[in-house]
Amino acid sequence: MNKNEIAIGMNGSMLDEHPTVTGVYSFNLINNLGHLTWEKKWKPITVFTPTDTLLDKNVKIVKLSNFLLSSKYGK
Repeated sequence: MNKNEIAIGMNGSMLDEHPTVTGVYSFNLINNLGHLTWEKKWKPITVFTPTDTLLDKNVKIVKLSNFLLSSKYGK
């Protein structure tokens, strides 16, 4: 990575197959950033998420384990 490139990582732990309003917004934001990075030939955006459903093919996905998703407060 040269000094002018930016690496973007996003927490997508709230994403699932049945997104809420925040989830829909996150999907749209991630997919548009993914498309932008592909067009500009920038480093791909990395998303840490339990699912790859509905995400753009230009987004690098790091799957979260179920252990990391468990919380007494839910998503």
